Amino acid sequence: MSSTITYPSVRRDSSVLDTYTDKSSSTITINDAYRWLEDPDSKETTEFVSQQNVISEDYLNKIPYRTKFFEHLKELFNIPKFSCPSKQPNGKYYYFMNTGLQNQDIYYELDSLKKSTDESQILLDPNTFSKDGTVAIQSLNFSYDGKTLCYSVSDAGSDWSTIYFMDIASRKKLDDVITRTKFSSLRWTTDSRGIFYATYAGANDNITSDNDSANKGEKNGETVIEVTRTDIQEVYFHRIGTPRSSDICIARCVDDLNEHFFSVETSDDGQYLIADVTKGTLRESKVWILPLLNLSDSIVEQPNWLKLIDNMDFIYDFVTSQGDLLYFRTTAQAQNFRLISMNIKTKEIKEIISEDKNNILEDVTRVYEKYFVVRYLADVKSILYLYDMESGKQLRKFDLPIGTISVW
Repeated sequence: MSSTITYPSVRRDSSVLDTYTDKSSSTITINDAYRWLEDPDSKETTEFVSQQNVISEDYLNKIPYRTKFFEHLKELFNIPKFSCPSKQPNGKYYYFMNTGLQNQDIYYELDSLKKSTDESQILLDPNTFSKDGTVAIQSLNFSYDGKTLCYSVSDAGSDWSTIYFMDIASRKKLDDVITRTKFSSLRWTTDSRGIFYATYAGANDNITSDNDSANKGEKNGETVIEVTRTDIQEVYFHRIGTPRSSDICIARCVDDLNEHFFSVETSDDGQYLIADVTKGTLRESKVWILPLLNLSDSIVEQPNWLKLIDNMDFIYDFVTSQGDLLYFRTTAQAQNFRLISMNIKTKEIKEIISEDKNNILEDVTRVYEKYFVVRYLADVKSILYLYDMESGKQLRKFDLPIGTISVW
């Protein structure tokens, strides 16, 4: 175990320079010497990774207790694991479960919470998506009428994903398939006729049918899609039953929006599309609004967004809506977060729940139309309260054991 490790040499590229300007207009130039490693498919990068893997495996294989450690971990993980059930528009409940050591959690359907999980039916089993069990469900969302499930899957931990659609009643996939999506939320229009999704520049180019792909190439005998720009994210609307080539681009990160991300939500009444616009790994965001008129037929190419918040000074997490009022969990004038409402038409801001100076406001969920269930982090444990939505008055504290609460 004490043998010397000889690492492969890594080329430094002195020609890649980035210049940054701070708030005082001072500039600094930095050499990004290893940017070439950001291209995972280049020959030079794959050779470097292979050399690193040889070194790592050689070292790990010499650890005498590696097998015992692995077997003990399997024993610890070999217990049933559940997610919280969530009620969907069709009136049924859905949850993920893993019996213990399955590669992927299975997505189950249950008619009623009064029934045992033994009576659940499998809706999606990603363990059957591939022979090695590395294809995972990345995200999913039910249509407002509860008839169709939209879900995305990724292979071997990739950020790239493919979107599929399933008819819930028949359990059959629809013909619609959307490939080459990345960091994408999946949001339906309230008429259940289409979804909004995100991809990157080049992914939707030159598509003439659902089976056509842009910028095809071959690698190790498999088809590889070249996305021309990974710093320009685009948001599209796809209408169910139409070809991918007909998808409508409603937002594009160009010019001063390079390296930005769009995460979109629909308001509760479907009248608005709310875009959370962030940059890189920063959580501070802009908030843009797009009127939808509740009809997918009204969506046009590159529409004019209402820029409700057009700076990135604070975090704005969309919670819910009530007519022209949008509710956000925000760090604006509140380091530990507070809950505010914002009028879309007047931009008037009203504080609903003030900041707690000692505890962090982690989550707000609307329940029974007129209440908020509010979760705080206090002394490394979750605490839960019920608030009146209109007045912001705290109605009760839930008596819960010490632990961490997950909200679904």
